[in-house]
Amino acid sequence: MISILFTILLVVSPIQASTLAGYAVKTDGSTVYLDLGAKSELKTGDHYDLAVVSGELTHPVTGESLGADVKSVGAVRIVTVEEKYSTVEWVQSGSHALKVGDKIKLRSTAGPAPASAPEPAADGLRNSIARSPMLGIEAIGISVGDTDGDGAPEVVLAGSRIIDVYDSNWKRICRYEHKSTASHFMAVESEDVDGDGSAEIFAVAENKFFKRIETLVLDCKAGEITKRKSLPFMVHSFHDGSGLPVLGMQKVDIDGEFMGSSIHRLGYEKGKYGKTGNRIKHKRLDWLYGFGFALQDDTPILLTYSRTNRVRIFFKKGSWSTPGKFGQTAERIAIRDRELKFHPRLIIDTGEAGFRGIYSLSNKARFFQLAAKFGQFNRSELHYQKWNGLALEPVWKGELTGYAADVAERSDSLLVAVVGASGRSSVWTYQK
Repeated sequence: MISILFTILLVVSPIQASTLAGYAVKTDGSTVYLDLGAKSELKTGDHYDLAVVSGELTHPVTGESLGADVKSVGAVRIVTVEEKYSTVEWVQSGSHALKVGDKIKLRSTAGPAPASAPEPAADGLRNSIARSPMLGIEAIGISVGDTDGDGAPEVVLAGSRIIDVYDSNWKRICRYEHKSTASHFMAVESEDVDGDGSAEIFAVAENKFFKRIETLVLDCKAGEITKRKSLPFMVHSFHDGSGLPVLGMQKVDIDGEFMGSSIHRLGYEKGKYGKTGNRIKHKRLDWLYGFGFALQDDTPILLTYSRTNRVRIFFKKGSWSTPGKFGQTAERIAIRDRELKFHPRLIIDTGEAGFRGIYSLSNKARFFQLAAKFGQFNRSELHYQKWNGLALEPVWKGELTGYAADVAERSDSLLVAVVGASGRSSVWTYQK
C-alpha cells in the first residue's frame, strides 16, 4: 500500500505543481497582475501558458457537463513574486482578450519557443521566427501598443492614408482612413501617454495645405478608430540612455524661417499634450527621426543617422561612423535646401554595463544606387552590430524580400514592416 501511494504521489505531484489557478486583478500595458503570491511557489523568470476559464461546456444532446470552457490567452513570463500577488509579462499573446476579474489557469512550460536568441548561421544570416500573412496595406510605419486596454499589445501599421490595427492573430480590429487629399502619413507611434490604460495612436502627417507636419491623435475602441485631436508637431520614439524608448516631439514649420524647434519629451497634463522636462540637447542633434542615446562609462553618447545614411556615434571627444549605409527610407520632405528623412527607428541595445550595440535597417535601391535618391527600394536587411569598444562589429543580419518601411521593438523581439512588389505588406519578427 505504501509503495502504491508513493507511486501515485510521484505521478500526481508534478501535475499539481505545474498548473495553478487564480484571477487577473490588474492589467497595465504589457504587465498583468495576478492574485498568486509567494505561497503559489511561482518563481521569477519561469514561463507559463495562460488560459482564461469562462463558464461551463455542456453536451448538446445529453446535457452532461463537459467541464469548464478554457480559452488560451498566450505565453507569459513571471516578472515579480510578492507576498500576495505576482506580475507577468507577455511572451506571446493569443486571440482571447484578458480582462480584470477573469479566472485564469497557468500551466508550466519549459519556456517560450524562442527562449533564447537563435544562433546565426556560419555566414552571419538569421531567419525570422514568425511572419504575418500578406496584409492589405502598403506600410510606411509600424508600432506596437495596447490600443484597446486589454493587456495584450496590438500591431499598428500606417499606410499613406490608412491606419490599421491588428491583433496577435493578424485580424484587423480597427481601420482609419485619412480623407484629406492635402495630407498623408509619414510615421506612426502608439503609447499610453494620457494614462487612461490604453495606448493612443500618434499618426504623423505632412499637411501640404497648412504647410506643416502635424500629428493626429487617434483612439481604437469597439472596432473603430476615432480622431481625438490634431497636434501641431511631430511625435516619434527614441532611446533616452536608460535602455527604454520614450516619445519625443518637435515642431517643424515647412514654410517658415526656421528648420525646426528644439526636441523635447512628449507629456500630457490637464487634458493637453505638450513638451515636458528639459530640452534634449546635443550640438549634433536637430532632427527627431533616427537617433538615440546610450551610456558609455556613465557618459551619454549620441547615435544618429547621418545625411549620407551612416550610423554615427558622437563621444565626448570625437566620433565614429559605420562604413556601410543604414536607415534609408522612402519617406522624406524637402525644406528649402535640405532634405529631411523619416528614418526607421534606430534601436539601441543597452545592458548593465551600458552601450552594447544597435539594431538597424538597411534598404537596397532598385537599379543599384540610381533609384536611392528617389526612395525606390526592393530588398532590405535587418542588422545587429555590437560595440567592441572601438567600433560597431557585425554580428548577424536578416534578409528581407522587400522594402523595410520601419521596425518596432518588443522586450524580446523586433517587428519589421516589409512591403512587397505588389504593394501589400507583411510583418517579420526577429528574436533579439
